[in-house]
Amino acid sequence: MELKQEIRGSAIIITPKGVILDKEEVQKFVDCLTEAFERSGIDRVIINLSELDFLTSSIMSVLIINWYRASKTTGRVFVLSAPDKHASHKFSITHLDGIFPIVQTDEEAIAV
Repeated sequence: MELKQEIRGSAIIITPKGVILDKEEVQKFVDCLTEAFERSGIDRVIINLSELDFLTSSIMSVLIINWYRASKTTGRVFVLSAPDKHASHKFSITHLDGIFPIVQTDEEAIAV
């Protein structure tokens, strides 16, 4: 698993690539998100799902925890972008699509 980060203005876009299956990879993702929330000048954390091969329950849990952190604790915006049809279906059947802002592009995520 690889994590790409890109800063665009006051937004950070994190793009996990590959599959996040074991505890070490999940922890690497958690650490990356923690660092993003601690960065000065960042008011928007965007997770681009376009290169994630499989959305596991562990990753869904990390997303939920960090959405809560963003919206309830830090006041930052937490947005998901570019989910594939399988990820979109998982968000739909779990009703998380009504909680997370989910958009198709990073540009839309920056505008949310």
